[in-house]
Amino acid sequence: MKKQSHPTHTMAVFLLSIVAFTVNAATFTSSLPLEPEPLLKPFGETITIILPDGLLDLPELPENEYYGNVTREYHWQVIGGPGGDGRTATINSSTSGGTNVISSPGCYTLTFTGKATYTICWQENGAEKSSGPHNVTLTPSQGGRLTMTFWLIGTSHIEISGNEASGTVSDQTSNLLRGTKYTFRAYRTPANSPGWPSGQPVWSSSGIGISPNGDECVGTFYSGGEGKTLTTSCGAISKTATFNSVTPQIQRVEFHWDSQGIHIHDLKDKWQAAIGGLTAVNDPACYVQGQKGKARLKFHADKNLTFPVAVSLRGDVHWLDEYITGEDYGRDTMTFGTDWSNTGIVESEANAEAKVKDDYDVDISWRYKVRSPNGSNEWIDTGDTDNLRYYLVWARPQFPQESPWNRVLEMAVDWAEGDESAEEALGHVTEEIYNSGFVYDVTNGHSSFINDGIFYLSSCLDTWGNSSVNCADTSNICCIFGNAIGCNSSITMFIHNNTDLDNGYYVSYLINYVKLLGRQWANSISNQVRKGFDYHAISSIISNIYDPCLLIDNDSDPTQSPHTGLLPKGLLPLFYLNALVDPLYLGNIKSEEIDICEVIP
Repeated sequence: MKKQSHPTHTMAVFLLSIVAFTVNAATFTSSLPLEPEPLLKPFGETITIILPDGLLDLPELPENEYYGNVTREYHWQVIGGPGGDGRTATINSSTSGGTNVISSPGCYTLTFTGKATYTICWQENGAEKSSGPHNVTLTPSQGGRLTMTFWLIGTSHIEISGNEASGTVSDQTSNLLRGTKYTFRAYRTPANSPGWPSGQPVWSSSGIGISPNGDECVGTFYSGGEGKTLTTSCGAISKTATFNSVTPQIQRVEFHWDSQGIHIHDLKDKWQAAIGGLTAVNDPACYVQGQKGKARLKFHADKNLTFPVAVSLRGDVHWLDEYITGEDYGRDTMTFGTDWSNTGIVESEANAEAKVKDDYDVDISWRYKVRSPNGSNEWIDTGDTDNLRYYLVWARPQFPQESPWNRVLEMAVDWAEGDESAEEALGHVTEEIYNSGFVYDVTNGHSSFINDGIFYLSSCLDTWGNSSVNCADTSNICCIFGNAIGCNSSITMFIHNNTDLDNGYYVSYLINYVKLLGRQWANSISNQVRKGFDYHAISSIISNIYDPCLLIDNDSDPTQSPHTGLLPKGLLPLFYLNALVDPLYLGNIKSEEIDICEVIP
């Protein structure tokens, strides 16, 4: 009996419930007819997908039938990419493109089609019979296709965060402060891809300390310098951010911007620069003894920062100079802005010595650091300010030297070096004036530096010790120098009771033996006849007398020789007048406080 053809073979279904794709030694499985989970691969990496054996196995035949003329053929195609024949699909990707090469990252679908063609043979009445051809295809329920989705992923860009920084930094150069620490994050393309491939992205750097963790990387700028790079890559696509690590330098140190610091008046405004070559000036420091001092700092670099950064500041004072600064400065905070216009304030850690002092060679090393977790937490040098001038005065300077002239301050502090009271300091000022070389004018008794209540200080300084003077000059000089260091002195005038200052009427009085500036002992201010004072001006602190104009005779009888000279420093009025005024006039002397002259150059 002739056997009928086998139409059921043309409708053979793919009976396997599980299909395995072998992908570069990794196996992905899925229940048919569903697709496997999306495959994530770095762009530029070759992908090989191999269909397993048995996907086109033929149906089982009865014992008396057999297959003849069996052929199997496979085809594969990537939507938007290459195609080919066979059970093995090799997919290449490159931004340079090319034949059968995917040229950009994205989501792609790989489609396999396969068909087995065969005939069925049997023996009938000694003759071979056959039916066919018959076909078996891959997953007929899906139109004879097996599909698989895969992603080719690259790096899109790098963003920065931390220390007030944000935004994209790849494909550009940013200026970051040395010592800062930032978090960088890599973003992938396509942006809607479900994730990164395993082990991606890969981070690398040049000149930056990095700690990668997946798509994030912490970078610390330990050293300064230009052209530092941070690169993240996924396959053949990478992104690089370039950085200049900026180390600022100290540009200016100011000590007198607030009420605590004392401004020093410089006629020429040419104080030494904090660092050689910079145009910014640095006024000397002047503070009241026994207190803390402050400094206002300004920094500069050739490149502006891309992002502002909060830092801590300190000034390390040379150990030999700590007595006058109040030890080191800091650790106060400031923000380095993007244009270096900000300033920072530091305060000494302890009080300065409670003495009048000066130091013309104070050395300070200025440093900053970016504290953890935003930075390396290491102190970074910004340069030194050497040979700074520091003055400690007894109290805040008073009229007419509220802002003391630099030459006056230098001289007065030198004279009063180490003094621990205003009285002691004014006493040394008195000594220096008396021993300066000035000579009392015994011819006319005229002033050399005063005119209409104005004291011409520049003239006095320029001719220091080489001019003739009177008591008005010396008392004003004493107050000018004394008050520059905070002695709070004033001028007292001793006159005859019958003198009328308002109307300019003077009655003179005779004096005992005195040794006027640059003169010999005498009881007269004239070389011709015995002549006393129309008035005599002295400096004073409260009621204590300081007279740099003369020595009084401190022996038992100041009206005659011999003489024991005593410079009036802190003397009580009665003691002073008994030594100065002739006994005949002693009961007719009165005192009046007069104004210190205004000072002009």
